[in-house]
Amino acid sequence: MNSFTISELKTAFEAQSKVTVENLLPPLFKNEEEYLFWQKNRNIKHLNFRELCQDETLNCCLGIDSGSTTTKTLILDENENIVFTFYAPNQGNPLKKVVEGLAEFQQKCTEKGVTANFISSCSTGYGEELVKSALDLDYGIVETMAHLSGAQWVNPDVSFVLDIGGQDMKSIFVRNGVISNIELNEACSSGCGSFLQNFAATMNLTYSDFISQACLALRPADLGTRCTVFMNSKVKQALRENASIGDIAAGLAYSVVKNCLFKVLKISNLNILGENIVIQGGTFRNNAVYRALELLSEKSVSTTDMPEMMGALGAALYAKKTKKINSTY
Repeated sequence: MNSFTISELKTAFEAQSKVTVENLLPPLFKNEEEYLFWQKNRNIKHLNFRELCQDETLNCCLGIDSGSTTTKTLILDENENIVFTFYAPNQGNPLKKVVEGLAEFQQKCTEKGVTANFISSCSTGYGEELVKSALDLDYGIVETMAHLSGAQWVNPDVSFVLDIGGQDMKSIFVRNGVISNIELNEACSSGCGSFLQNFAATMNLTYSDFISQACLALRPADLGTRCTVFMNSKVKQALRENASIGDIAAGLAYSVVKNCLFKVLKISNLNILGENIVIQGGTFRNNAVYRALELLSEKSVSTTDMPEMMGALGAALYAKKTKKINSTY
């Protein structure tokens, strides 16, 4: 049996601690000051909210985005002000969550003495037909059109829309205000929100801590764009090479965007994205993913303060527009 002195063990440990990750990516931010400045100055359009007024009669439009993992409900007044939003995990029963959201809205109306008249309603997302049929809604709209409608509200000149949800990704290329191409990724979730949330849990981090450490990491590990099984192997290798948790978190954020742009979309020339990118989906509440897209695309990126609600907003806007065309109110 080999024996070692304390001095020898210390030397071996110091040598091991000097091992560094071989493949590195640029830091998302140079320092905390740059990160804070970016947070205050990035291109975010704030949604128009207003409180319900006491004893008002409210004519409103309903938009429901029944997604793969979450349900989003949004209600607009006649002036396109948002009077209510609801966001919740489906928990295996999307229709139940829609009903819960509407019950919550009804409770708020009761408390304020509000009489709500739904003049138009629309569903979109995975559960579009189920929700439309069950609640007898006026319209259903394919989710790409709902997301385009929401994106054009953010930026009428939008050239490319990227929506990353919990388990899927949608990308929409826009030319002269109409869709020119659509790409979807539903087979692998390595480029989606659940992928990042699972890794944060694996590393015993809250999601907010995961994001913060990623944004402040100085040596992001290049983890490639492989699927979850192989990504686990890359993460373990990076840990053996002395990568910090932040370095790995930042590397994963880069991987999500790389997977989208170069593996799914197979983009070789980023100029095809145009100059007006609008991002949507709950994944883009992750500042690290948002910033990684900016750095990799070298384009201006805009969104709203509630990117996860854009499908529901698009559905509500479609309901209002279509009702106005087909009738008067």
